[in-house]
Amino acid sequence: MFTESKVADYLGAALSCGGDWSDLFVEETLKHHAELSDRSIKTVSQDQLAGAGIRVIADQQEYYAYTNDLSDQGMLKIAREVA
Repeated sequence: MFTESKVADYLGAALSCGGDWSDLFVEETLKHHAELSDRSIKTVSQDQLAGAGIRVIADQQEYYAYTNDLSDQGMLKIAREVA
């Protein structure tokens, strides 16, 4: 999903204001749903959910931000928010 270089950019931005440690959590879920009634298929659907969070620990305090925008801009935005 993300290259090693991009992860380093995001975590570096998260630590840019002096944090002691940071980590990145990424999740992607794919759900399938079929509704049956009277022995026939009524509806079929598929949902894809994705998101990411960045956590920073600084001076024994924990800061966390998350987003569903997995673009470079979206990831850098939350990295800067927790910095």
